[in-house]
Amino acid sequence: MLRCLVALTALTVITFVACADRSTAIQPKPLVDVNFSCVIFNGPSSELKFDGQISSRTFMKWFQEDYAVGGERIETPLRATPIGALILMHDKNPLVMPICTWTIESGHTYFACQSDTIGKAPMLSVWTESKTVVEFLEQLKRKLSELADIAG
Repeated sequence: MLRCLVALTALTVITFVACADRSTAIQPKPLVDVNFSCVIFNGPSSELKFDGQISSRTFMKWFQEDYAVGGERIETPLRATPIGALILMHDKNPLVMPICTWTIESGHTYFACQSDTIGKAPMLSVWTESKTVVEFLEQLKRKLSELADIAG
């Protein structure tokens, strides 16, 4: 009987210690902002055009989770030329989205920064028909500013 009492007491103490350690050791990681930078390739170097931050929750929704297809989107053709990148740094994990351009037979030039596959992350899709990369970058910057304003 004494053995059972000692064993039960030891088990209670071990359980208490294990639970106490777990309550202090396992804590959720704090949500950190995600930094982003937009760079354009300029010969052998790259030029930073703008940078900023979005919340971790916004990053997860817009850049990590697959999504329901809706709205209008243009497909980036395989012959498109990469001219830059949108680089997002979540914790220590970079996500790089190419910025591409192409011209169609009618002479119209397009720019895009989007996923290869509709419905697959990232959901961000910014594209435009434009004569200059500056106009496109302004549109991309506006969209990222909207995402930065979303409460995380």
